[in-house]
Amino acid sequence: MRNSFYIIGIAVIVLFAIMALLRWKGRETKEPEGRPLAKTIAKFDRTILDLGDVKQYSSIHGSYVLRNIGEKGLLIESVRTNCSCTSSAFSKGLIKAKDSTIVTIGYDSTRLGVFQSTGVVTSNGSEEPVVLILRGNVMGTR
Repeated sequence: MRNSFYIIGIAVIVLFAIMALLRWKGRETKEPEGRPLAKTIAKFDRTILDLGDVKQYSSIHGSYVLRNIGEKGLLIESVRTNCSCTSSAFSKGLIKAKDSTIVTIGYDSTRLGVFQSTGVVTSNGSEEPVVLILRGNVMGTR
């Protein structure tokens, strides 16, 4: 049963990533001042975080460190989540070269069972959006 949830979750992630990629293609990224934003190089410390078993109604958040390893400023355009049960938080300012920031994906732990939530990150730090995955299993409080 658990494996079927993961298979369905992966299929949803792939579909969501394809949809985000199609929307992202062809968009011009601009600095806050309106100038085109130069490409840089961004690298996440991880893209998948498995929290294992977590208690129902607990705060479920995954943190992903994003490093700007390029020479130009890094700007996160958006972090799109896959459903209303998932939230995201990220720096909306310019991240200087050789600096880092944290992108957070949160999950609403009121629902019991296995979950897999995603955040699709678009920035000037990679050619393609990056998919962050947060997964785990919400257990009852008894």
